[in-house]
Amino acid sequence: MPSTPGAGVGAMVRAAHCMFASWRPKKRREAFFFIDDYIARGAMTAMLENGLRIGEDVLVGALSNVGIDLVYSKDVTRIEMDASKDASCTAEAILRWLDFGTFPSEVVAPSVFVAGETL
Repeated sequence: MPSTPGAGVGAMVRAAHCMFASWRPKKRREAFFFIDDYIARGAMTAMLENGLRIGEDVLVGALSNVGIDLVYSKDVTRIEMDASKDASCTAEAILRWLDFGTFPSEVVAPSVFVAGETL
């Protein structure tokens, strides 16, 4: 089945791109922390197209899933989550609860702050 423009993840990227297509900083430097790596991708592309220097004219960070890299010439500041590892840990905890009626106290789904050059 062919991809439908404007649907799925691409729709988020396009919407963010559209929101930032004509955006310019009102202050000397502004900072954004995007709640999603796909939204950051669309916004950053628009900013670059507007001639803005990310990490200089505008500071950028994003929540990001491990393995979905924000490719840019500078390392993007981000908080990374490992969805696969978190899902596995959660599933094991649920199975333990179903089998033994106890929920393990050591279950955590930590995110990791990765200091980059953009924020």
